Amino acid sequence: MLALSGMHLAVLSSILEAILRHFTKRSRGLSTAFLVLFTWLSGSKASLLRALCYRIVGRLIDREEAMLLSFLLTIMISPSYASSLALCYAMLSLSAICLLSMPLAKEMSMLTRLPLSLTVGLMASASALLLTVPLTMDVFSSYTLGALLTSVPASALISLYLTLSALTLLFPVLGYLLVPLERIVTLFFSLTSKLPSTSSWVPYLVMAGLLCLLIISKAVRRMVDFR
Repeated sequence: MLALSGMHLAVLSSILEAILRHFTKRSRGLSTAFLVLFTWLSGSKASLLRALCYRIVGRLIDREEAMLLSFLLTIMISPSYASSLALCYAMLSLSAICLLSMPLAKEMSMLTRLPLSLTVGLMASASALLLTVPLTMDVFSSYTLGALLTSVPASALISLYLTLSALTLLFPVLGYLLVPLERIVTLFFSLTSKLPSTSSWVPYLVMAGLLCLLIISKAVRRMVDFR
């Protein structure tokens, strides 16, 4: 699971730094070195390599600049990834998360009165999925609209599973909890895989239109406040 997604690399990075911080002041450097080794041992998959590059340069420059530089570094290290579908999905998702997730989360929090900590996760997943729909339609000729709703609990379950797996290395007794948790994860994905897909652009265009209206309303409100 870790070798397939940049999100998993971020989870592993957070766990490593949280543990190492209690033993050494070089926790960031040590965790980065481990992640470089991990990425290499995993075969340097496109999304994983991109996430590693983003992690390294993201400490030095702004988020948007780091996003673009991580893309360039990835294809410089492995030119064949320039046409990789996995890298296209990774970059589109990261772009959506960097540019849209926080503004939309704040707007959603204001409209629904939900805490920002909840809407950030929801809008990050929703933004990434919305921006990748055109690519999905081009490649697979259909997409699953229900994924927008199921992505949030799916991310939470996977993050919990990965965290528990890492802790099991230190406390083997926790391994007994992995079996029922694995069954829950398997059941969840088994149920969500049955969600109907669609080849119609209408639902997507409606959602994209609502997104545009939300962004425009925010811009108008800023202009009014400025005046």
